[in-house]
Amino acid sequence: MKKPLDFNGPVHSDALWIEALNFVKGRIGQADFNLWLEPLKPSALQDDALVVEAPDSFSASWVQNHYGSEISAALQSLNPAVNRVIFIAKDSAGKAGQDASHATGSAQQNEPQIPAAASASTRRTGPGNNLNPLYTFDSFIIGENNRLAHAAALSISQSPGTAYNPLFIYGQVGVGKTHLMQAVGNFAKAQAGLRVVYLSSEQFLNEFIDSLLNKNTAAFRNRFRDLDLLLIDDIQFIGGKEETQREFFHTFNTLHDYHKQVVLSSDRPPKELKNLERRLVSRFEWGLVVDIQPPDLETRIAIIENKARLKNFSLPKEVAFCLAEKIEGNVRSLEGALTKLIACAGLYNKDVVDVVFTESILKDLFQNENNKPKIDITAIQEWVSRYYNIKISELKGDRRQQSLVLPRQIAIYLTRKLTGASLPQIGEGFGGKNHTTILYTCRKVEDKMSKDVIFKEEVERVLLKFKNDLNNN
Repeated sequence: MKKPLDFNGPVHSDALWIEALNFVKGRIGQADFNLWLEPLKPSALQDDALVVEAPDSFSASWVQNHYGSEISAALQSLNPAVNRVIFIAKDSAGKAGQDASHATGSAQQNEPQIPAAASASTRRTGPGNNLNPLYTFDSFIIGENNRLAHAAALSISQSPGTAYNPLFIYGQVGVGKTHLMQAVGNFAKAQAGLRVVYLSSEQFLNEFIDSLLNKNTAAFRNRFRDLDLLLIDDIQFIGGKEETQREFFHTFNTLHDYHKQVVLSSDRPPKELKNLERRLVSRFEWGLVVDIQPPDLETRIAIIENKARLKNFSLPKEVAFCLAEKIEGNVRSLEGALTKLIACAGLYNKDVVDVVFTESILKDLFQNENNKPKIDITAIQEWVSRYYNIKISELKGDRRQQSLVLPRQIAIYLTRKLTGASLPQIGEGFGGKNHTTILYTCRKVEDKMSKDVIFKEEVERVLLKFKNDLNNN
């Protein structure tokens, strides 16, 4: 076991910071590391905190919000006496070469400049409790893509261990699974003072391995089985790890038997998890399994406006629409685009950004999005007509026979989901229908999918078969 670092003086602050950076470097992309973390310099140790200088106040706030909890966890694992990190702007940290006590005083004086929520994100009671206080139900944007998942998460937050246990949330990367899980944890801690642990399956695996190496598996088991709420993100990564699965199986059983809440997330439903024991898959389906779909245009606009508001950045409606329309990927892509836009607005002293400035700054990102292979509307119509054995003209028409309405609705839904075409373009492709008719049809399909399991399975089966046929051609 690594001996805790002795830190009495600036030189040890440097050593502690270098160790912490080595710990988190492999967890984030190299480009992000070079852009945000490499320019930072340790300033001083202040009580239980490491004070770190950033080039400017924007960088300090951004790093605190996005990496504060991760770096705090690394620091605490290296030395339990240091359990948080404070990022301050270089111009407010005082001149270089100050002694540690003076730097500590500067940090205390400048700490109020750090957003309260960001500072709070570094406070933890131990490994695995790194809940981000910015992830709350209030800051979660509800749309048709996540309404059921949000309702279920809110329900178990108010009555953990009684209704849906476990709650299993699945969806592709960047659709809000982590936000929703941490909102559950933050609510449970704030409202009921419950014992909560949130961590990824990778962290669970690493802590289990450490307990084996250090021969303290009893402490590991007590830590995870003496909880009120356990939240495990990306559970799919324990696939193929037999000992970890066995340990998690017993942990799950203990918590469930004592009516303690378990929340899990994955990129796919339980039945599609690979290399996972059947008894675990069975238990994942005991409670409620809900999915989160990628957000539609309206939800993306609401998300980008909310994130701009949280960053105290004035974002015109037309710019929000431009971002949401041209970046159809996950929420993280949207946030990354907004972050770059805010940073460049500051560099160019732009008090108000417009669409022209946005397109010039994000042209590479927009170009990458535009260069993604697009599925043609006609290809979808031809495939759906063959699948349901109807004519394309009937698919585009207005006849209300049930044998035609269902294929038409699914074809419109797939076109909206897969092609990136605008509502007017889809309407034109389906016989000149109004864009409001297209939007209504898509929402009707999504609403029916949330209420009718058989219909949802039908749509998902058609979508999967279409993608498979497309890849095989």
